[in-house]
Amino acid sequence: MEVHGDNDYAMEFHSQPATPTKYQEVPNEGSSSYDERHWVPQCPGNYIPKVGMVLKDLDDAIRFYRAYAAEAGFDVRKTTTTKKEGSVVWQYVVCSREGKKHVPTISHNDASHVIGQAALSKPGRRRRISKRIGCMARVAFRILGHDGYVLSIFEEQHNHPLTSLPYRPFLRINRNIDLGHKKFILNCAKANIGTMKSYRLFKESVGGYMMIFAPFTGVDNHKKCVTFGFGLLSSEDAESYSWLLRSFMNAMGNAPSCIITDQDPSLRIAIEAVLPQTKHRYCMWHIMNKLSGKVCPVLSKDTEFMNRINQMVWTHYLDKKEWKAQWRSVMADYNLTEHSWFKSLYTLRKFWILAYFRDLFMAGLLRTTSRSESENSFFDDFTNRNFSLVELLMQFQSAMEDQCFKFTCLNSESESGIPVFKTPLKIEKQDASLFTLSVFYDVQKEICASCFSCAIVCIQNSEDASEYQISDVSGMISTVRYCARDGTTHCSCKNYERIGLLWRHIFVVFKNLKIEKIPDFYVTNRWCKFHLLKPMFDVGGSEMDKVSFTDQNKTLVSRLMSDIHFCIALVEHTLDLLLAFSNTINQHKEALIDKLQDGKLSSDTSSVFENFCGTSAPSEVLVLPPAQVSTKGSGKRIKGGKEVSIEE
Repeated sequence: MEVHGDNDYAMEFHSQPATPTKYQEVPNEGSSSYDERHWVPQCPGNYIPKVGMVLKDLDDAIRFYRAYAAEAGFDVRKTTTTKKEGSVVWQYVVCSREGKKHVPTISHNDASHVIGQAALSKPGRRRRISKRIGCMARVAFRILGHDGYVLSIFEEQHNHPLTSLPYRPFLRINRNIDLGHKKFILNCAKANIGTMKSYRLFKESVGGYMMIFAPFTGVDNHKKCVTFGFGLLSSEDAESYSWLLRSFMNAMGNAPSCIITDQDPSLRIAIEAVLPQTKHRYCMWHIMNKLSGKVCPVLSKDTEFMNRINQMVWTHYLDKKEWKAQWRSVMADYNLTEHSWFKSLYTLRKFWILAYFRDLFMAGLLRTTSRSESENSFFDDFTNRNFSLVELLMQFQSAMEDQCFKFTCLNSESESGIPVFKTPLKIEKQDASLFTLSVFYDVQKEICASCFSCAIVCIQNSEDASEYQISDVSGMISTVRYCARDGTTHCSCKNYERIGLLWRHIFVVFKNLKIEKIPDFYVTNRWCKFHLLKPMFDVGGSEMDKVSFTDQNKTLVSRLMSDIHFCIALVEHTLDLLLAFSNTINQHKEALIDKLQDGKLSSDTSSVFENFCGTSAPSEVLVLPPAQVSTKGSGKRIKGGKEVSIEE
């Protein structure tokens, strides 16, 4: 199931809070421009470079500045190197955002040329963001003969915000592994440990109990799948679905504004009973996928028939009256007026035809439940159909951590990445500062289309507003009404109402009126970079970004294992050091055993499982193994003509 709620509701359960970065903002006097502000890192004193400090060699000097950069939240790179008689005399190390990416300089009058070149570029070309913004933060080390290197130049101020704490692991300066980890990887390779096999969880059942896995899927501000939760059902009847929906609503705090499902009649009954205010829509893709199997073989191969059906179903330009007229025309032309399947689809038209919910904001969940299908594939990498309930829950937690990690990666790219602009329009640069990269690329496409794919047919002015007739390459005419008094704009295509992003027709009007900034009331918070960032929670209800800080035991164990592997890698080729290290470990082991002789040291099975699960066994067992159930679609069934022909 795919669900969508209002902005606060949707983002509360799948966004990560932005932890404040330790830096001080220093605005220049008489300037409020973002480009003229500066940021100074706030670090412990032992990390901060000081002019005149001496380091024993160049490698030590560079390591010191890299440690400062890692603590402050920025990347560094070496630049100018001056040598004399083979020795490095001067070495500059700069912020990685120093300099600017080279782009062709095109005048404002040549905007159409820029757009045209963008349109002709190869569709498969990778879009690369740039992080260079002309930062002047740097250090310079000068040789002192045999005494090492002295820090001669230190520029502390940056012209950009420093990387937030959750995104610092993605800095190049932090992407490295120590000797112990390298040794561990090599040992795994020697043991022939390969990648995990993929298993199918979402076919008919999950676990050894043949239970139905029912996930709730949404979309985040990067237009990526996000999991709100899941339920395990023993039956696919209306009563079970009603319980699931009530539990979901209680967990979320309120009902979603829209939900998309397949055509399960039991699920429809449950939604009408439990979520009466929620807009329920059917998956268009599942319906259209059945089309070729519902009509005769001749019609299924009739190109004209299929084109007419697809154009009528998938378009979002038709209103209800126009759609009804086209539907009746197709049914009459192909003698399908009394066809039972088409009659049922017409009866249920308000559940799946776009003309009946053009005004409904669905945030990218408009036409299909493909996001649920994508989630199915996503969970396949973490699950096995033979898992017990405990194993399933633990693997689900791992899947959520993976989803959280990918979301944090996208946030990191959006925070520091600068996309390549295709027009000289200021409104494009504003969009890049507001929206995540994934959303910006969609908006950029519409801005480009407004420049070279659309034209103003006519303008009608009145006292209240101006109406623009806009044509595009498809030949469709859209009407844009602009009110100068309050700055509101309305387009007949209603793409903003459905998606929450301004479309090409409105950008044509903005360009004609020389409007260089999107009005604030047209900036949908759902698609912004940081406006809606709120906590994510794990399966146990703990805030995701605080788990690593609150669970100190796991953190210390992980750090201790890393230190031990590192020490072993250092001494494994020197017998004397290896024996000394082994003796030290054995002494500590004996001391710990003596301290834990009071009964705390236990290796029985129950203790092992309690440590593995991270919780103690309850005194009373409330959740018992469920009875096996027969799911819909299990066993033998009658195959459709399409399946039979494929198998043959």
